[in-house]
Parts: sequence; C-alpha cells; structure tokens
Amino acid sequence: MYQGVVRAVLALEQTVADRRHLILLTDGIPSPGDYREIAGRMVAGGITLSTVSISEGAEQDMLQEMAAIARGRHQHCNDPSDVPRILGQETRVVAAAESHREFRPFALRTLPGLDIASTPPLLAYARTNPKPDAEPLLFAVAGHPLLCWWRHGAGVTLALTSDLENRRSDRVHRRSGRTAVA
Repeated sequence: MYQGVVRAVLALEQTVADRRHLILLTDGIPSPGDYREIAGRMVAGGITLSTVSISEGAEQDMLQEMAAIARGRHQHCNDPSDVPRILGQETRVVAAAESHREFRPFALRTLPGLDIASTPPLLAYARTNPKPDAEPLLFAVAGHPLLCWWRHGAGVTLALTSDLENRRSDRVHRRSGRTAVA
C-alpha cells in the first residue's frame, strides 16, 4: 500500500489542477512505510486525502490519522457493495468544498500600479475566452482570463470578467476548474 500511495502523491504533485485529492481504497492492512510523513507531504503539496477501508482487519486508526493529517475523511465498510456509494460521496464532498473557496487572481507579469496582494478575494467570475488580439493581464487559477486589454481604434478597451458582487448564478463560473483525483 505504501508504494502505491507514494506513486499517487508523486503523480498529483506533478499535476496542474485547482484541487488535488487522493482517494485511497484499501483492505487496510498496510505495508511498512512512514504514513505520517507521506500525509504531511500531501498537506505541504496541497493534496487532500480520503481513506476508505473495506476489511474487518483494517488498520482504521492509521487510516483515520492519515486522513486527518491530510485534511480529509476516513470511512469504513464491511460490504463491498457500499464502495461505489462511498466513493461517490467522497467525490461530492471534495467538489462541494471546491465550489465555495475564495481565490485570488494572478498576473504573469507585473502591472504598474496594481497590487494583486491587496485585491479582495473572488468567489466567482464569468468564464470567457479572450479576443484574438487581446492581451490577458490577470487570470483565475484555472487559467481563465479575468482582465484583458486590446487597442480599439485610437483607444484601449478593458474587459474584467469578475463578478463584482460575488453573485452565484448560472452565468457565473464558480471556480469549477480542473480537479485531479487519484
């Protein structure tokens, strides 16, 4: 089990995603390894963990501790037919937590007079694609443009796609960017 967890964490560390979550489905009988260390590595890498055990002999204490360290949950079942329901439930919990997180925009280059660190967090934005001649200046974490500019005639046009009132409507993208689950 330990080597499988290490490989999954390595893959998630190298994945570009807004949210990285590992669901560990196991009989709960671990092979030797430093499970506390790997759970701490998950936290440092922004990876959360759900553990699911499916055996009467499962080391549930160790799995609960790993999940707690890596900001996740542990569930146990004795009936294999419960596994799909539990996996679906864990996926919904992670997705729901993701849709309510605040985020800050990021800039690829410094913009004179704009201090990104002092901007308020955003909860939503309109998902758009920039015009072919537009230059994106600010991005959401999913890589969608938040602020673009382009020349129009003798002037300059700016487009800001933030939902300034943080309304959550069908027209507003609620940070449902890429999510990696291993």
